Amino acid sequence: MTTRETRASQSPYSASFGSLFDRTPYTSLCSDWWSELTMLYLSRLGRYATLPADLMRCRSADDLEDVQNEFFGQLITDYGDSAKRLNQIARNGLEDVTGDEATEYSATILKAQEDAAKILKLAKDQAAHIIANAEKVASAELADPGDKKVKAA
Repeated sequence: MTTRETRASQSPYSASFGSLFDRTPYTSLCSDWWSELTMLYLSRLGRYATLPADLMRCRSADDLEDVQNEFFGQLITDYGDSAKRLNQIARNGLEDVTGDEATEYSATILKAQEDAAKILKLAKDQAAHIIANAEKVASAELADPGDKKVKAA
């Protein structure tokens, strides 16, 4: 018996939930799917975290446009790449999952797609808010460059 099997057999949850170390085609598919979504979310979160500093470095409307174009270009690239990887994960998973697992898989994938659509909508809404706010601040700054009262909404 391997160390992995020993640990799995000693788990207090093995009787009711199965081993934490079992990796069926279904659990593998779900794990890969959620890992990809998590990586996408974290990479975009990192980009959102650096956006305010990038906006603060803007000294002209052209700088702001460059930051906006780079941000949206990277957003589209990130989501496109992730969609391709998710498609590949789904294709590979379908080959391995059969029977009752396939029915569960279909429901899980549908839910994952709905969740991904919600995440995309939230990201789009956040991006629109950030850009609108940046445009408002830039417009106010261009209208009165010496006004230190210009604040983000």
